[in-house]
Amino acid sequence: MSTYSGAVYKLSLIAMCVAAITLSAWLAIPFPISFTMQTFAIFLISGCFSPQISLSAVIIYLLLGIIGIPVFSGFNAGFSAILGASGGCLIAFPFCALIISLFRKHYFEKKILYILLMLFSLAICYIFSCFWYLFIFAPSAGSNILTAISICVLPFIIPDILKIFLVYLIFKRLNPYLDRLPK
Repeated sequence: MSTYSGAVYKLSLIAMCVAAITLSAWLAIPFPISFTMQTFAIFLISGCFSPQISLSAVIIYLLLGIIGIPVFSGFNAGFSAILGASGGCLIAFPFCALIISLFRKHYFEKKILYILLMLFSLAICYIFSCFWYLFIFAPSAGSNILTAISICVLPFIIPDILKIFLVYLIFKRLNPYLDRLPK
């Protein structure tokens, strides 16, 4: 594959990943902090593609939202969306993508380690969300860490574990084909 066609291939993958994250953000159940499929898309993309592709896709997704393209949940956009209730999770997404894509090859063969890798990334989302809620979103409300956990973590645990299980099942089916893709 020539350098030009390799670059076009990578850009196409990144564009498809950005579209997948965007569509997954629009699949939302309204709540103060919406239930979306974003973590599902980011975990799947990061499990399938290299750190360069998955991290680029997440960063481009965030930049598109910041500049005003309505890619966030509820068709939100702009810097105000980052400063909103789900801002902590949005900021955590690049870290999650990087962690999963860096270690996926090492841990996939051991099912429990791969699932633990995704759970670790999910914990990073929860930590960012709780601190975001405490220090940025609701500092004047007199909230404490228990309030943040009850709002930013507890409602999402079961849906997120189901998403991780679904990502694992899909990735398990896709994995034999991923090595055939041009690098």
